[in-house]
Amino acid sequence: MFENYQIYIIPISVFLFFIWKVINAIIVRKKITAFKNMNAIIIDVRTKEEFQTSSNPNSKNIPLDLIEANLKNFDPNKPIIVCCRSGHRSGIAAKIIRKHGFQKVLNGGPWQNTK
Repeated sequence: MFENYQIYIIPISVFLFFIWKVINAIIVRKKITAFKNMNAIIIDVRTKEEFQTSSNPNSKNIPLDLIEANLKNFDPNKPIIVCCRSGHRSGIAAKIIRKHGFQKVLNGGPWQNTK
């Protein structure tokens, strides 16, 4: 009955990956809303030039390479949403921030998610 099951592996894998991405996006958006309701700080870790091109007006621009040096300016008890262009740099920044004792840190992914 399933002699040629190999032909289904890739299409099923792609489908499951797509479903996972959609579910993950919904979860992240709900978490962003919850963090915003707690008056979270939104930090955009893109370069100054990227930030000036387009950004959330409620966000603060701290490029990724300057994130550690600027953490002393933030309350470790206040929630932080980190964003960038795609979510990669904000993921790195979120790890750095957590490493310094901040508990409520969310990788918001692309900055458009924080609008």
